[in-house]
Amino acid sequence: MLEKNLPILKRKMPYILFCTFFGLLFLNMLFAPVKAQAAQVEKLSTRIEVSNNGTPVINTSFSALNVEVAMQQIKKGEFSQSFLEGGAWKTFLQSAPKWMKVQGDEVLFDNGLKFGPGIILNDADARKIMNSILVSNGKAIIEQLNLETSDVPESPVAFYQPGKFTNKFTNQKGIAETTLSAGLTAVLDAQLNYVKLIDVQNNNQTFSIDLENTSPDLKFNLQSVTPEEKTTFGQYVVSLDQSLEYHLIINRNLLHTTDSVTLSLPANSQLVVDSIESSNPEVKITPNLLAFDENTASGPSPVVAATVGFSEGLNQDVVVIVKTHMNKALISAANPLELNLSLQATTTQNGNGIQLATTPDLVTSGINFAMIDGEKLSLASGAEYVLGRERGEVKEIYSPDGSWREVQDLDSNLSSIAEVIKGGQRYTIASGSGAIPLATTRFNFDLDKNRAINRSLIQIYGLSKGEKYFLYQIKAAQNYTENNKIHYFDVDYSTRISKNGTSISESTVSKSNTALPTLNGSIPDFAAGENEYHPLLISDAPVRKIDVLKKIVISVVAFILIGAVSVFAVIKYL
Repeated sequence: MLEKNLPILKRKMPYILFCTFFGLLFLNMLFAPVKAQAAQVEKLSTRIEVSNNGTPVINTSFSALNVEVAMQQIKKGEFSQSFLEGGAWKTFLQSAPKWMKVQGDEVLFDNGLKFGPGIILNDADARKIMNSILVSNGKAIIEQLNLETSDVPESPVAFYQPGKFTNKFTNQKGIAETTLSAGLTAVLDAQLNYVKLIDVQNNNQTFSIDLENTSPDLKFNLQSVTPEEKTTFGQYVVSLDQSLEYHLIINRNLLHTTDSVTLSLPANSQLVVDSIESSNPEVKITPNLLAFDENTASGPSPVVAATVGFSEGLNQDVVVIVKTHMNKALISAANPLELNLSLQATTTQNGNGIQLATTPDLVTSGINFAMIDGEKLSLASGAEYVLGRERGEVKEIYSPDGSWREVQDLDSNLSSIAEVIKGGQRYTIASGSGAIPLATTRFNFDLDKNRAINRSLIQIYGLSKGEKYFLYQIKAAQNYTENNKIHYFDVDYSTRISKNGTSISESTVSKSNTALPTLNGSIPDFAAGENEYHPLLISDAPVRKIDVLKKIVISVVAFILIGAVSVFAVIKYL
């Protein structure tokens, strides 16, 4: 029977093989998408928003390293002999920081926390130790532990701009995203240095990372400002006569892992400490007097202001009050709008690495005025003013000693108590005044002409956002009657990120609210978008409106007519 059917089978064999091949191909196509989809379900879309004390960190690369597998081994105390004898582990032990004590293959901390072979930990302690390993340049042992398992997690995965996979850096808002496996994950910077631990559990999670504020248990509150002074990226626009009071909040959780917090002034600080106090008797503050002296508070390196210690067993939140003032001499000698007034708190936590908190960025603002004749649209000079501010029904006048004095009436007799604001001067609040610098780098610089024009200009720096300021004329300009109208104004300051990633600051110094196209070109230090002037009318006459488009059209038509007449004359007399 078989011999009889053999020829038939031979004839059908190609058909059978053909059907078998396509059957297998069909099954592969049928189940392959299911596997791919299953793999995709395990990946979670994750986004980070990175800032530096509130300002977006742009065009910067970050990556993510899954440390869940390694943490489980640390938690169980299960380490292979090859790992314990390997170079990564031995190098880590040899270079352990002073707050990590090494005994054989065990690492101990002052608070009793430890890890090593055979030591079982709970989730919270295992996470603290993981953080400590990473801040101690222990990434190599994490990667080695990852290789010890059959379920090896992926190597560091790059974050990229939302929707732009090839742009592996943050966008103009400091945002980047990627897809990650679930579990504890370390965010790394462009040099693969540790930044922060994040716990990836759900799809579409967003994690905020502030490189200058790394601990949820340390936070500065700025007390001596108003909500109106707040501007972009968490900055505050302050006046240079303000005293600054900070409250450092130290969470009780931090007290279990550290015995002190260090307060420091940055290098080249413009801040001087007045006092550092706490109402809690179990808090010991050891001040450094160098930070309390204007002559020694600023230097090329950071200056420690105080060490804040805690009694053993303290189990409540701690508030440390830091009162400071600005070093006016240093501010007046530098660019008055660029301030360096930060204060930093750091702690070396036992088993949790170095933690950091920084005070909000502070800036100041100002305004430039050009005294003009509104009818003639020409510069004027000779008028004198007082600077004031209005708070509710109360008017205050700025005095020569840098303070503000309440007045009942505005009149010409204010010159005896007020700082007299004159043309040609730059006034820096609480820091004195001086002549407006000459524009010596201008290509057509003319000394006499520059000095003459500067007499029509007034610059005021060191003002805060949210105040209602005014100038009041106490002496009329030459050949003009006195202008008794109060000239109200306010100031502003903001920061934005341009399309090419540049940080751009804009203020009432850099941008005028009234265009003066016929006068701007004659002002020596005028620079569009950098140093612009606001009109200050020396008489009651309003500014005459200029139809710029009309002037351009008339000029073009006149040019065409003159050209046509010239051509006609040439043709006629040739």
